[in-house]
Amino acid sequence: MGARAGQCVKRNRCCDYIWSGCMCAVVRLQS
Repeated sequence: MGARAGQCVKRNRCCDYIWSGCMCAVVRLQS
């Protein structure tokens, strides 16, 4: 895995890694 410190990949997304686990930022979906 090529995830850097403080970052992780979840569901093909670049998220922030925190003590509780992988946290993904909320993104708006084009509707």
